[in-house]
Amino acid sequence: MSKTEEAKKKEPRFHSLYREGVRDDLLAWWRSMDDTSGARAQLRRCVSPEEAVLHPQTHHLTHVLPWASLEAVATIAGLLSHVKSGEGDSASIGHKLAKPTEPGGSPPFSETRFRQLLTSRDWNEFYRNLRRAIQILGGDVNPLLIADTILCWGKEYREQGQAARAKSLRFRLSQDYYTEALKHESKSK
Repeated sequence: MSKTEEAKKKEPRFHSLYREGVRDDLLAWWRSMDDTSGARAQLRRCVSPEEAVLHPQTHHLTHVLPWASLEAVATIAGLLSHVKSGEGDSASIGHKLAKPTEPGGSPPFSETRFRQLLTSRDWNEFYRNLRRAIQILGGDVNPLLIADTILCWGKEYREQGQAARAKSLRFRLSQDYYTEALKHESKSK
């Protein structure tokens, strides 16, 4: 395998953030929270998108993601405040949530919590569940993958209605989670 093919294989796959310029602007916004006095701390204290929308940093982000709903932008702003590192990490969120921290150990995110994340019924519940996932991972997750997940969930939430909400996102995250979990389960036996 050539180095180019290898690099492409390791690069994360984005479903909503497919334009590189938007990804660069989003990363610049995320890094800027450290330069703005208390911005990250203020957003970190938010427990819902409704609280996150009350902060100026959220409205700065609307200029980066003008096509996204305000709920999605507020969720991204609030949840990215919990992300500490992982910028170059290509591992999907599902893989990271299922990969044990020690050989033979259990996944950091239980199946019950994972199901709660996938079956979130509204923006507030999704915010709480994804924030818990980020915190359990110690904030070490690619901020672009978090933003992409939020945008996908928001799009599917808006377009598909109650019964089929987030179906394809559920399938994608479930496949990543259980592929990783089963890989480590077989190693521990």
